[in-house]
Amino acid sequence: MSDRNKIAQALTVEQLDKFVRELAALPGSERNLEAIKAKAATLGIEISLMSATSFRDVTFKRHLDRLEKAQALATQVASMQQQGAGNTLADATAAMLSQQVFDLVDALGDDELDLKKAGSIAFILSKIRQGDVSARGLELKVKEYERKERERLEKIAALQKTIEKEVKKGGISAEARLLIDQELGVL
Repeated sequence: MSDRNKIAQALTVEQLDKFVRELAALPGSERNLEAIKAKAATLGIEISLMSATSFRDVTFKRHLDRLEKAQALATQVASMQQQGAGNTLADATAAMLSQQVFDLVDALGDDELDLKKAGSIAFILSKIRQGDVSARGLELKVKEYERKERERLEKIAALQKTIEKEVKKGGISAEARLLIDQELGVL
């Protein structure tokens, strides 16, 4: 069935998306044909109960199915992460997709396997893993830069203490000045 109902045809994609989201947010008992009809009327769309039924059974059902699939996928990914499938969402997603690829290949006979689809899935999995490796590399670089910055700030603090100590003694000696210049050269 296609979205040939009056509501779907009268609204833009954005308006339709907003319409179904607002409808989905209603409590189940309030999400009836009369509510669909009344909500459409607020947008200037007059429909019959038959049209509301068509909308509910096609467009709205498709939206609810997408929500259900998204929730199931999110639950599955979270479960994979908890089971130690990886440290990141990409790891968990890749593990889950790998399992789906395995299930697909297992379900199809050798003659039925669409190599183009299998190649596309393998490429996607590869890109997910590649992105994850890159992200880990960046995390390590950030940690290294943070460590170096901490060390630099510690040296500056030590240098400031040395200067303060020398100032309290009555000035900065040639020896202290040499020490400061050496420290500044390191920073």
